[in-house]
Amino acid sequence: MKKIRILMVDDHSLFRESLGRLLQSTSDFEVAGQCATIPESMALLSEASVDLVLLDFDLGEEQGFSFFAELKRRRIEVKVLMVTAGMSDLATMRVMEAGASGVFLKHSSLEQLLTAIRQVANGEVWLDTGALHALIDGKSALSENSGITRPLTSRQSQVMRGILALVSG
Repeated sequence: MKKIRILMVDDHSLFRESLGRLLQSTSDFEVAGQCATIPESMALLSEASVDLVLLDFDLGEEQGFSFFAELKRRRIEVKVLMVTAGMSDLATMRVMEAGASGVFLKHSSLEQLLTAIRQVANGEVWLDTGALHALIDGKSALSENSGITRPLTSRQSQVMRGILALVSG
């Protein structure tokens, strides 16, 4: 069985190291690396084979948006699951549009995280219930503020199909 190789990017070393130990003890995961900053993550991504990045949104002086810009600039393709204490509705929409495969809230259970990692690694989308509400509320607020309804981008359509699959499955 091929293990899911994970890179963890979080500025809180205790969280990162503790979660790393838990993931490493799971038979289908391998922690390929751990780091606290976007430059460190880019260095690790250029050296190691990684299937999935667990990315904290708030990295102290940096935010997760910068990570996606760097991936695009360097033409690196990797699945990204945001693992965060919380984000605004607009931030949730922006990271999904930037290429995140999901948003997982840190207050959720370890079992839910393991499920989210497996789903994202298999090409599916994961949205924590809170993130799903944020995405829907944020889209509604933007539509109301602009007075204009725009068609969904291809990424938004992909996310919505994933949401529908989760809800109906």
